[in-house]
Amino acid sequence: MQSFMCRRLLSLTAILLITFMPCVPVFASAGDAVSGDGASLTLTLEDPSTDKPYTKGRKALDDDETTFVTFNKGKTLRLSAEQPFVSLYVKWEIPCQWTLSLPDGTTFDGGKDGFIHEYCRLGQAVSSAELTIPDGAMLTNLYAFADANPPDWVQLWEPPCEKADLLVLPTHADDEHLWFGGALPYYAGELGYDVQVVYLTNHGETIRNHERLNGLWTVGVRHYPVIGRFPDVLATKESLDAAAYRFGYDNVVKFQVENLRRFRPRVVIGHDMKGEYGHGAHKLNAKTLLEAVALTDDPSAYPASAEKYGTCQVQKCYLHLWKKNQVVVDWDSMALTRFGGKSALDMAKEGFACHQSQLKYYSVEKDSVKYDCRKFGLAYTTVGEDTEGTNDLFEHVDWSDKVQIQEPSPSDPNPDTQPVSPGDVGTVSPSDTKRGFDWGRFLPSDAKSVLLAGVAALMVLATAGVCAMCAGRKR
Repeated sequence: MQSFMCRRLLSLTAILLITFMPCVPVFASAGDAVSGDGASLTLTLEDPSTDKPYTKGRKALDDDETTFVTFNKGKTLRLSAEQPFVSLYVKWEIPCQWTLSLPDGTTFDGGKDGFIHEYCRLGQAVSSAELTIPDGAMLTNLYAFADANPPDWVQLWEPPCEKADLLVLPTHADDEHLWFGGALPYYAGELGYDVQVVYLTNHGETIRNHERLNGLWTVGVRHYPVIGRFPDVLATKESLDAAAYRFGYDNVVKFQVENLRRFRPRVVIGHDMKGEYGHGAHKLNAKTLLEAVALTDDPSAYPASAEKYGTCQVQKCYLHLWKKNQVVVDWDSMALTRFGGKSALDMAKEGFACHQSQLKYYSVEKDSVKYDCRKFGLAYTTVGEDTEGTNDLFEHVDWSDKVQIQEPSPSDPNPDTQPVSPGDVGTVSPSDTKRGFDWGRFLPSDAKSVLLAGVAALMVLATAGVCAMCAGRKR
């Protein structure tokens, strides 16, 4: 009988060890590494061909978006941290395709979507990895994390929309906050609409590319922006004619039609026809947009984009400060729950504050004759004019093709039907799925520690019992 009990207790101990031991490294590495705060680890860079430190790479580790490392020729770097990391966050000056190789031979191909801020989950904890960088690449920042859930400032971009509820068409990075006010934080951040931003101009290799993404992320935009091929040059500021001459008027109309067909938006927001403060490229953007919205359903107009994306019909197009059918959207009175009760105007200001290089020139304003970011006019509509005083950009819009979330029943006061941003989603690693159900997801970090301590104590007691019984049997 004692022999039978010994075998049963040994079996029980083995089951406990097999069941719970795989959980311990996952909880311990996440909790001990960063204390749950998502802080980045200290990285070192080495040249694997010489096993010596790569001192030129220090600018990629300084957490400064104004500095970067240029690789005229391709290079492979070894990244090492003082403790294992499970994810990597990379920033580049311009889009490039890069490869990350792990010690077990696993590889990740980055840059395929053209993102210059890209987060990579490794699916395992590693102490080192090799980053292969192509010719001409410019590496801005590198971060590694031991916590599977990155901090809020890490940008987990989604590809551009397949179909946009709202299409916003600024000329330069920062115009989306200055002239369109709380549109992005309200419709993208608060309501969770599919919002796509398409910029007319390209700022080249400047800090403004990082400021653009930081500002969009701050106000709740999650779809990566489209950035036009037209260069941001001073000559385009002078007048509409100067901008049209520099960019080519028809080229800009073609660009507008193509993006309208690609994203098939319900509502579009564009610039003031007078260019806000008179900027020629703003004027050109507004004028060509108003022409383009009337062409999107004509397959003979710019047939290449019609063949690629099909034709469509825009329901509403608003222009900033347009005098007819004017609406005044009081962003200042809109308290946004997703931003802790701050107003849509407050969040527009926070988005613009990310554009450090531009702060000395302008500011987000209301109650201003020239720059009031609350005033828009319905310049084009296929669904009728707005009701006076409603001030709703989506009034009369047809949502029939949109999948609606079922309203919660009174018996279910806390349904799981709220839209979730990428930053709110927990990370499931391959090790999670292999060990089955993970109780730790439903426990705070302190409770996880208590659970692990209890499991360890149970295993110790079981083992002690086995030893005691076996010893008694031998006596």
